Amino acid sequence: MSEVTVQANRMVPCDQLNGANDTIQPLLDAATKAYNEYPLRPIDMVWPLSALRGTYIHSYFAAEVTGLGAPYSAEVSYLGGVPVPYGTPGSIRADATVGPINAPLYAVELKSGAALPTPAETAAYRANLPPGTGLCSIVEGL
Repeated sequence: MSEVTVQANRMVPCDQLNGANDTIQPLLDAATKAYNEYPLRPIDMVWPLSALRGTYIHSYFAAEVTGLGAPYSAEVSYLGGVPVPYGTPGSIRADATVGPINAPLYAVELKSGAALPTPAETAAYRANLPPGTGLCSIVEGL
């Protein structure tokens, strides 16, 4: 696999992340399947249905990513640059990673509905992912 270029202070779309070209398509396909499994309806833009739909999409995406096998992993949590158990306080949880869990090439943040990665969310990823890990987002096209 090729080296991934880390973009500082922002989360780039996964299809624009340098070095992800040969590994990103299965993740984009998994996201598309998840979005299509739970199509967006006008009512889904209203809380709490928006959160419920997002949970369903993330669960479906995680199952698809797990089914891909190595080098893909789903819902890996990190704190201070090391993998930690799911739900560890203060940790971030990447929706998908590519490469070794201890030193992934890049991590993926999946967003549904009108959600976009926030600067604070991006900063939390940067603070907690292993050094040198690329970071990108897959955002639902509305």
